[in-house]
Amino acid sequence: MNYHSYANKTGNLDANGCVEPQNKITQEFNMKLKDHVSQLRKELIQAKFTYVDMYKAKYELISNAKSQGDL
Repeated sequence: MNYHSYANKTGNLDANGCVEPQNKITQEFNMKLKDHVSQLRKELIQAKFTYVDMYKAKYELISNAKSQGDL
């Protein structure tokens, strides 16, 4: 299924035009990844891990595009 046929289903797009079900899956993945990184920090105390939620950062830019100087 391509993006357009999926996005055109009623209720699949949020207020910013992003595909909501895919966003929810991404958020769930990131939450679990963050939990795993936290667990690794406890198990491997001499190792350094960095977790960055790029979804959240990019979605904030999309959601606030006008205030960021875009358009």
